[in-house]
Amino acid sequence: METLTRLYISLTNLSVRSKDETGATAVEYALLVALIAAVITIAVIGLQERISDALDSVNIP
Repeated sequence: METLTRLYISLTNLSVRSKDETGATAVEYALLVALIAAVITIAVIGLQERISDALDSVNIP
C-alpha cells in the first residue's frame, strides 16, 4: 500500500508541474522553425542540379 501511495503522490506532483507551461510555446515555435529550415534545406539540396541547370541556361546580353 505504501508503494501505491508513493506512486499516487508522484503522479499528482507530475500533473501539477505539467500545468506550468510558461516556456512551452517558445519551445514549440523553435521546433517548428527548425523543422521548416530542415525541409527547405533538403528541398534545395534535392533541387540543386535543376536550379544550377536553369541558371546556366539563362543568357544575359
